[in-house]
Amino acid sequence: MKYKYFLKNFSIFTISSFVTKLILFFMLPLYTNFLTTDEYGVIDIISTMVQLAMPIFTLSITEAIIRFTLDNNENAHSILKISLKIFLKGYCFILGLSIISYAFLRINYIYIILFNLYYISLTISHIYTYYLKGLEKIKIIGIASVIKVVVLVALNCFFLIVLKIGIVGYYASAIISEIVNILILKFYYGRNKCEVINNNGKELEKEMVSYSKHFVANSISWWINNASDKYIILLFYGTGLTGIYSVSYKIPTIIEFVQTIFSRAWQISAIKEYKDEKAVAFFSTMYKYYNLILVFTVFGVLLFLKIIARFLFAKEFYSAWKYVPFLLMAILFGALSGFL
Repeated sequence: MKYKYFLKNFSIFTISSFVTKLILFFMLPLYTNFLTTDEYGVIDIISTMVQLAMPIFTLSITEAIIRFTLDNNENAHSILKISLKIFLKGYCFILGLSIISYAFLRINYIYIILFNLYYISLTISHIYTYYLKGLEKIKIIGIASVIKVVVLVALNCFFLIVLKIGIVGYYASAIISEIVNILILKFYYGRNKCEVINNNGKELEKEMVSYSKHFVANSISWWINNASDKYIILLFYGTGLTGIYSVSYKIPTIIEFVQTIFSRAWQISAIKEYKDEKAVAFFSTMYKYYNLILVFTVFGVLLFLKIIARFLFAKEFYSAWKYVPFLLMAILFGALSGFL
C-alpha cells in the first residue's frame, strides 16, 4: 500500500513537473539569444539571493507547514495563518535591509525592487503550495504549476523578444506567473477551507517554529554548496563569466528535475510512514531505487553532453559545456545526501 501511495503521488508530480521542467529547459535558447552574459549573471545573482533569504527570514516555515498539516489536518487553517504571519514579520527585515542597501551601498534601485517583488511572490507561492501538499491536494498543485509555466513562457516571449526589456522582462514574467499560481491555489483553498478546531494558535506557532528553525542552518549549508561559487566568480571575474557559469547549471537541472519529482512524492510518504515499524526497510529500498535512477541519468547526460550544449547554448554561452561534468557529479552526490 505504501509503495502504491508513493507511486500515485510520484506519477502526478512526474506529469506536472515533466511538462513544466521540459518547457523551461527548452526556454534556455531564448535566454542565451536575447540576454547578454552580464544580464544573465545579474539575474542569477538576484535569484540565488532570494533562495538564501527565504529560509532565513521565514525560518524555513514551509517544512513545518507540510509536516504539521499532514499530522494535524483538522487545524490546517491555523497552520496557514501562522505561516503567513511569520512571512510578514520576516519581510519587515528584508524591507529594512533593502532600504539600507540602496542608501549606503548604492545598489541599483531597479534590482532591489525586482528582488523584493520576486521574494514576496515566490515565498507566498511556496507557502500555499506546501500547505495544499500537506492536505494531499496533489492534483491541484500539478494543474497550477502547468498553468504557471505556460504564463511564464508567454510573458518571457513577449517581454524578451517583443519588448526587449532584458532583466526587468525576465523578472516581470517570473513575478506575474507566481502571482497566477497563488491565485489558483488560493481560490482552491477558499472553496475547500478547513475549519479550525484547536484555537491555541500561540502554542501551535511555537511548535511550528521549534520544528522549522532547525532547517535554516541546513538550507544555508545547501546554499553555500550550490551558490557560493557564483559569488566567488562574480568577485574575481564579473557578471559576464558568472552568466556563462550560471548557464552551465541548466544541464545538471535534468538531475534536479528527477530529484525534485521524486522528493516531492517521497516527502509525503516519509512523513506518513516514519512511525511504521517497517519504515527502515521501506526507506532503504526507496534509497536504492533513487540511487540507481540518478546514476543512470548522469551517465545518459554525459554521453550526449556536447549535442545538448549545441542545442541549448547560443553564442558565447556555448563554452559553458566544459563546467557541466563537474556540476553533474556535485549535484548527484548532493541529491543522494539530500535524501538522507
